[in-house]
Amino acid sequence: MQKTNVPALTGALALAVLVSLVSVTPQAFAHQRQLYTIGDQDYLIVIGSLNEPIFVDDKSGVDLRVLRADPNNPMNSSAEGAVPVEALEETVQVEIAAGNNTKVLQLEPAFGEPGAYEAPFYPTVATTLTY
Repeated sequence: MQKTNVPALTGALALAVLVSLVSVTPQAFAHQRQLYTIGDQDYLIVIGSLNEPIFVDDKSGVDLRVLRADPNNPMNSSAEGAVPVEALEETVQVEIAAGNNTKVLQLEPAFGEPGAYEAPFYPTVATTLTY
């Protein structure tokens, strides 16, 4: 699998990540996939929660994966032609919302997983979360 290193995220890709929202509730399994065409390239964005299901006071967080999509199987993040997009941690953030409360979290590269980013947190109440 080829890797691509993107020094700066384009505004269009940043917008795509922002609109890839997923709502999760404790004990719900939810990773949402969205395909975006930016210029002449398709990007697959997968977002959900770490350590599903989510439990109060147990480590969880945001799990984000960004790939240049395989033209033959664009919705499959494991497809042979899917290429991870790296070096986005300086240009992409995630906002988490619980009711009227919001917080912006920094994404960090997931260890040993190119194109994967994490923003860990510990939920303190059972609620619906939106990323």
